Amino acid sequence: MCSKADHVALIAAKEGGGRRLLILSPDTGHVERDATAIITRFGLDDVQTLRMSATGDRLVVGSRESFVVMDLRSGTIIYEGAARFPRISPRGDVLAFVDKRQAWWLANLAGGPPRRLMRGWAVPGVGAWSPDGRFLLVGARTSFSLFDQLVVVGSANDGFAEIGRLGEGNQGPLFNWIKRTLLTL
Repeated sequence: MCSKADHVALIAAKEGGGRRLLILSPDTGHVERDATAIITRFGLDDVQTLRMSATGDRLVVGSRESFVVMDLRSGTIIYEGAARFPRISPRGDVLAFVDKRQAWWLANLAGGPPRRLMRGWAVPGVGAWSPDGRFLLVGARTSFSLFDQLVVVGSANDGFAEIGRLGEGNQGPLFNWIKRTLLTL
């Protein structure tokens, strides 16, 4: 995964078996850090999420059961949890994730307890942060809903709005933001 910053993270298959988590310089292609030994919560064969903050200083590595957030400057784990679909904010200061009960949480990576959002809704998947970090896309449903809805949520005030119904089998993590420019003649 690449960011606008100075790092690229990838999982490389090693000849003869095994995998390595490498942090590369996109300019030179040289390995800046082999982070394989830092990830001990799960094996690299189980990685489903590999996302870097837009600032390029934090990396989220997640499996189906858990995740870790790594500070790339120090090479240390700064946050970890037993949850799915971890999504780090563009500034790398907040993390969104879904627990086993499909409750949705935001954690400030500077400290403090995580905050639960959208009580009364099941959130099976988190899509992505908006480029400015103000909003998130999630798949969600109430106990009265037959289908998951694509919902946009404000990260500061927890307000949300339903955008539309998701297709069968899509629970929200496949959605992302795009930049749209309006042209006038």
